Amino acid sequence: ILTQRLQALDERLNRLLAQQYGIDPDKLEYEGWRSSHQPFHWFVEFYGILNAGGFDVVIGNPPYVTVSSSVGYSVIAYETTDCKDLYALVMERSIKLAQTDARFGMIIPVSSVSTDGFVSLRKLMRERLGTSWISSYAERPSKLFTGVEKRLTIWIAKHQLNAKNVQIEWHISGYRRWLADEREFLFSTLQYVDLPQAGLLADVTPKIYTNTESTILYKLQGKQALELFCTNGGKSRIYYTRQVRYFAQFFDFIPRITDASDAVIPPSELKEIPFADTPSQSIALAFLNSSLFFWFLSVHSDVRNLNRREIYAFPSSLHQIDSRDSKELQRLSKVLMDDFTAHSHVITNNYKKYGTLNIQSFQPRLSKPIIDQIDSVLARHYGFSDEELDYIINYDIKYRMGDELFSEEEGEE
Repeated sequence: ILTQRLQALDERLNRLLAQQYGIDPDKLEYEGWRSSHQPFHWFVEFYGILNAGGFDVVIGNPPYVTVSSSVGYSVIAYETTDCKDLYALVMERSIKLAQTDARFGMIIPVSSVSTDGFVSLRKLMRERLGTSWISSYAERPSKLFTGVEKRLTIWIAKHQLNAKNVQIEWHISGYRRWLADEREFLFSTLQYVDLPQAGLLADVTPKIYTNTESTILYKLQGKQALELFCTNGGKSRIYYTRQVRYFAQFFDFIPRITDASDAVIPPSELKEIPFADTPSQSIALAFLNSSLFFWFLSVHSDVRNLNRREIYAFPSSLHQIDSRDSKELQRLSKVLMDDFTAHSHVITNNYKKYGTLNIQSFQPRLSKPIIDQIDSVLARHYGFSDEELDYIINYDIKYRMGDELFSEEEGEE
C-alpha cells in the first residue's frame, strides 16, 4: 500500500513540477517533458530517511560545470541559481536533504569562498551551517587530483537547520601549496584560525591559517582602497596581464612582442590602471609588485586570474605615505623595472591565430631581493611588527622561489 501511495505521490509531484516549467500535464507534451527531464523527487525515493528528518551524512565531489552547458532545462526555486554552476546547486540540495546535526563535506572549486559569483552560496552556507572547517588547495606545484587543473576547497561542516539562531563558527585555513613528496602530510599538518569578524572584501572568506595573518588583515583594514587613487583618463599607467602564478607582475612599460618580421605587436591581454601623475603611478607600482599584495591576492581571490577587484580593493592609503618612504618606493620601482628588464628573455612560439611571435618573458623570482626591500618600506607604512614583515617576505617562499623546475614555469608567465 505504501508503495502505491508513493507512486501516486511521484506522479502528482511530476505534474506539479511540469506546470512550473509551463507544461500542461493533461496534454501530449507532458510525456515528452517527463522523458527528457526525468524528474526525481527525493522525498519519494528516500521516503523513510527524509520522513525521519534527512540524511545523517552528506559528502560529495560535485561536477564543476556551468549550468548552461550541462543541462537542457532551466533550474527553478534554488537560492543559488545565480551562481550558474552545478556544484552550487548540488551543495544547496545536499544541505536541504540533511537533518539537524548532520555532517556535511564537499570538494569544490576555490571560487566557492572567493569570487563574486558565489555570494549567494556563501550566504546560504552561513544560514544553514553552524560550524565549518574550510581549507583550500593550489593546483601547482602539486594538485589534489592528478590531471585535474583545479584550485579546490574542502568544506567540512556541521549542519544546523535553524542556523540563524546558532552561533556561526567558521574555522579557515590557508591556501595550500605543496610538493608531491609532501602529499602524505597534507591533511595532518592543516592549521585553522577563526574567521575574522570583518573581511577586507565583502562576502569573501579569506584563506589564512595563522594569527599573524589575522593581525596583518586587521592592520590593513584601516587603509583606503587603491581605487580611490586611480584617475580615469590619467596619462601615467601601470600595465599587467591577468595571469598569475607565483608572482603578480606589474609594469610601467608595455612588454615587447614582435612577429616573424620583427614588427611590434600590441599585447592582446594587457590591462591598464591609470593614475594622475608619475609619482602616484610609481608608488602604486611598488605596492602591487610587493609580496604583501601577492599574499593579499592569494588570501582573497581564486588565485586563477588577476582581477581588477583585488587590485582596486587593495588597502593602500597612498596619500598617507611618509615623504621619505614615498621617495624610496619611487626609487625602488625604477630599480625593479630595470631588473625585470635585465632578467627578461624572449620566448618564441607559433600561434595558429598570430603566427610566430617573440614574447618578452620575465622571471620576477630573480628580483625578489628588490621586492623584499619594497615590503620593508611598506611594513613601516602599515605598522607591521618584525614578525609580520618576516611572514610576508617569506610567504610560500619555497614554492615561489623553488628550483629550476619552477623557474621554467615562471618563464611562461
